[in-house]
Amino acid sequence: MASLQALGVLAAGFVQPIAIGVLLGQGWHTYSEVLSRGSYGGLAICAVGLCLGLGAALALTTKVTGSKAQIRLTLFWMSCVMNGGLSSIAQLRLRMERFSVNEDALFVNSFLSSGLLGCSLPHAVTRVVQHPEAEVLMPCVLAVLVTEAFCNNQSFPSLQ
Repeated sequence: MASLQALGVLAAGFVQPIAIGVLLGQGWHTYSEVLSRGSYGGLAICAVGLCLGLGAALALTTKVTGSKAQIRLTLFWMSCVMNGGLSSIAQLRLRMERFSVNEDALFVNSFLSSGLLGCSLPHAVTRVVQHPEAEVLMPCVLAVLVTEAFCNNQSFPSLQ
C-alpha cells in the first residue's frame, strides 16, 4: 500500500510540470496564430488578457489571509481545465464550420485563454523558481514542444 501511495505522489509530481508546459505551449501557439494572421491589435488583446489575468490572480492571492499557495494552485488547475474547454470549443467550431475560422471568435478565444494563462502564472512561476530541478524543467519543456508539434498544421493535419 505504501508503494502505491509513493507511486501516486511520484505521478502527481510529474503531472503538474507537464500541465505547466502544455499551458505555456498553448499560449505560445495562440500568440503565434494571432501574429501569423498579421494582427497586432489581436496581439495587444492577448497581452491585455494576460495582464488582466495575472492582475486578478495577484489581487486574489493578496486578499486571502489563508494559504496563498493553495489559492495559486487552485487557480492554476482551474485555468488548465477552462483552457482545455476553450480549446475543445474552438476545435468543435472549426470542425463544424468546414475549416472557416471567424476572426472575432479567434480574438475572443485568444483573450480568454490569455487571461486564464495569466491566472495560472503565479503558481507556474513559483513552482519553476522554487524547484528548478530536471524533474520539473524537463517535463515542462517536453510538454511545450509536444504541444507545439500537435498544434502545428504541418505536423498533424488530421488533428486540425
